[in-house]
Amino acid sequence: CRERVADAVVVTGDLLDVPDYILSGDDYYDYRRELFEQETAADYRLLRGQLEACGLPWMVLPGNHDWIPVMAEVFGDQPLTMEVGGYRLVSFWDRDFYSHVPRRLDRERLLWDAMLADQASPPQVHLQHYVITPELNQGWPHTYFEGEFLRCRMVDSGRVVLSLSGHYHRGTELLEDGP
Repeated sequence: CRERVADAVVVTGDLLDVPDYILSGDDYYDYRRELFEQETAADYRLLRGQLEACGLPWMVLPGNHDWIPVMAEVFGDQPLTMEVGGYRLVSFWDRDFYSHVPRRLDRERLLWDAMLADQASPPQVHLQHYVITPELNQGWPHTYFEGEFLRCRMVDSGRVVLSLSGHYHRGTELLEDGP
């Protein structure tokens, strides 16, 4: 990691591709979820070991293909915010809900509100799995239900200088909105 002259490593979700039938559970078929859980935890521990060995600060957050309770057992002790290179990195562990539509609710919304209100904060980089903007919902819901609201509040706050997402794997061009 150091040879790439990076300040930090960030993984914006989908560390693993846990099958949907394991994530959603099923009371009809016996998929031996306990075996998947053990193997998933082992894979997350392997990834954590690699991140710890790289010698740089790092953050991970879950994606829609991660098994979040298992991931939280392995990575849940990591801070949700970190200051690196004069910036505050903020990690949001958002979820998708009905019909796989991502939302920023509850603890994540409270953290987000607190970060936007923090007048003493250095410039912030917000990290989430799902897409805030542009709206990318053709074929699969990639964008937050309240994406436009999130975008407007971040721009109006003047504190967020970069917002990175991982869900739309093709990526987009860099979009500039406000300062």
